[in-house]
Amino acid sequence: MPTASLCTAATFRRRFMQFLAAQIVIATLIAVIGLWTSPLQDDMAEAWAWGKEFQLGYAKHPPFFAWVAGAWFLLFPRFDWCFYLLSSINAAVGFVGIWCLAGLFLEDRARLGAVLLAALVPFQTIVAINFNATSALLSTWPWVAYCFVRSMEGGGLRYAILLGVVAALAVLTKYVSVLLLLSCLIASFLHPQAKCYYRSAAPYVAGLLFTALIAPHVYWLIQHNWPTIDYAMLKTWRSRTFTSIQAVNVTAVAIAAHGLMLWGFLLAFGKSGPTLLRRAVVSIKEAQCAWLWVLVLGPFLLMLACVPILNVKLSPKFLTPMFFLVPTALLALSSAEVREDHLRLITRLWLVASLGCAIAALLLSYTMFRWQIGLAQFPHREMAQLVTDEWHSVFNRPLRIVAASQDDGHALAFYSADAPSHFIEMNFAVAPWITPTRIEREGLLIVCRDADADADCTDRAAKFADPHSLRRQVSVSRSHWGWKAPNRQFTLIFIAPRGVLGSWNSDARR
Repeated sequence: MPTASLCTAATFRRRFMQFLAAQIVIATLIAVIGLWTSPLQDDMAEAWAWGKEFQLGYAKHPPFFAWVAGAWFLLFPRFDWCFYLLSSINAAVGFVGIWCLAGLFLEDRARLGAVLLAALVPFQTIVAINFNATSALLSTWPWVAYCFVRSMEGGGLRYAILLGVVAALAVLTKYVSVLLLLSCLIASFLHPQAKCYYRSAAPYVAGLLFTALIAPHVYWLIQHNWPTIDYAMLKTWRSRTFTSIQAVNVTAVAIAAHGLMLWGFLLAFGKSGPTLLRRAVVSIKEAQCAWLWVLVLGPFLLMLACVPILNVKLSPKFLTPMFFLVPTALLALSSAEVREDHLRLITRLWLVASLGCAIAALLLSYTMFRWQIGLAQFPHREMAQLVTDEWHSVFNRPLRIVAASQDDGHALAFYSADAPSHFIEMNFAVAPWITPTRIEREGLLIVCRDADADADCTDRAAKFADPHSLRRQVSVSRSHWGWKAPNRQFTLIFIAPRGVLGSWNSDARR
């Protein structure tokens, strides 16, 4: 009997690993197919531009997700598909966390069902394609919950230490992770083992380790006058009517995003599906289930509570990491018996949904470029190659620092063969890795869109240009699907590196 049980567990682990590999490949292909006519999302290029400089914090967010991007591209070439692969692996790490967490509540067949149902929620798959501070939480939040539950249920100091580490990584990725930690704290008081837990060393070890790990970032915040807090406060200036409407919209998105998952659940269990769903919902009244419901819905409800208290403007992307536990809780609280035919149906639904996403991605790719929608209208790849070649032709040396209008700079830095540092907003406070001494030593290339389109870039550039600076007007276009996009005009402003002034003047005269 033990051997049979072991074989069964090993079989489901193997099936989970097969799903994981397939999900990584499928998600990467969908991203490549759907976005190959567009440059990287600015969030992704920004993550790389920050990560290559390795700071303890950045103007908008804490540093961990940028470190991940920076470290990734020390190993991989700077191609779009490599970034999409990172996004897919980040989501896959979250699926492993969901698998481990589900194993604390469900038997092997049901835990695989929980993972497959989670894959029907677009936050875990499609939204995860854009690697940014929010989607990076997909890989940490399930592990925070897993380590918390193991620590609560007598896991010893090992899981307390792991909880402190992963909780710190989550907060160092994005401060919204505090909502999950608050949910864990509330759940810990409602858990049946609460008294034993707080009489042990576990919560205090986790808390001390968490504090020690985030301390360097807090020191950085103090030294730099709390820039990330200032950035967060920019989301609180809207009217309360506007933020309330946004909260309603975000709630509607949260419900809609679970539509396919709930349909898959009801479809799999047939006539018993509605009964199981009602049983799970009714369990919210049961005291022994309260702590689990806090983990499931706590982060979302706390986020909604921030609207009347702090007047925060919510965005649907904030929902990305919040519902990882819903499928597990649905199966556990409904006491659903998952059979093999249930798994087969959910698996087929996941495959059909994946195929549908791939087809939609292909159509989206064509549509975006044909009608110049979104990022498809910006020739970032082509522009990066052109400006790098121009710099080489003038100075015969690598391009080390680039600044640009609006969000162009992140992409230009990513796509340039020289991988220059981005002088963000031409502001030393926002980009502390750039200094006047470094600009004097290495030079600076400023790329502004047409002056009428972006006067702000031209005004900022005037602070760095001098009589020796060279200006050039260039136009760039791109072609895909047999269509040629309109030319876009840019002004290049070359600030000479120290020691090449003589050849610079000669070139300028030519």
